[in-house]
Amino acid sequence: MRLDLSVLLASLSIAAACGAPSVQTHNDGPGPEPGSDDWTAGPPTGGPEAGSVEILLTDAPLDDVDEVYVTFDSVQVQAKDAGGWVSVTSTVQTFELLSLQGGLTEPLGLTTLSTGTYGQIRLGLIDAWLVADGESHDLEIPSGDTSGLKLNHGFEIQGGVRTTITLDFDAAKSIHRTGNGRYIMRPVIEVVATSTAAEPASGEGATTGI
Repeated sequence: MRLDLSVLLASLSIAAACGAPSVQTHNDGPGPEPGSDDWTAGPPTGGPEAGSVEILLTDAPLDDVDEVYVTFDSVQVQAKDAGGWVSVTSTVQTFELLSLQGGLTEPLGLTTLSTGTYGQIRLGLIDAWLVADGESHDLEIPSGDTSGLKLNHGFEIQGGVRTTITLDFDAAKSIHRTGNGRYIMRPVIEVVATSTAAEPASGEGATTGI
C-alpha cells in the first residue's frame, strides 16, 4: 500500500520499517537538548527559503485476507542540520492497505519545511487489525513499533519545490499468523519513490499544517 506525505517537501512513500524510540513529553526540568531524539524543532516560517514535503502511502498485493487497517497518529521528519524532529502531521488517520494497490496512493501528510537536509522519517503507528473470511482480528504490534517507526531516507528541501515521498507498507511481509491463530504485525515499510516539482499555485493543494 502506498501512502503520500506532503510537507511542502514532497510525497513520501514508505517501504522499509524499523523500531524507533518513543517520543516523550517533558513536564519538569529543562527541555531536551537540541539534536537529541526527544527534541522537536519549532515550526518553519515559510517564505522564499521554504519548500514542502508530501508523503504518500501504498501497498503490495496480499492473499487470504480481505482487508488490512492501520492507524497512524503522527508523521515527523528529522532536520539533519538542526538535529530535531519536525511534525508533518499529528492527525489520527486510518488506512485500508489493500485498497492501495496497482499504483494507488493515499496522502499521509503535507507540510511546509525550511530548506535544508532531512535524514529520517518517523511514523506513529498506534493500531492495526485485519478482516479474513468476514471476521475481524486484532494485529498485535511489538511495543518498539508502536513507539515510532523510523525510516532512514535522506532528502533535500529546496525553496519553491515540493518533494513527494511514496511509502510502500507491505502488508504481506508485515503480517504473521501464530500457531494458536493470533496475528502479529511487524511493519515492513519501504520508500519506493521520491520526486520533486514546483510548488502548486496558492489554493492548488498547497495545504500546510495537516
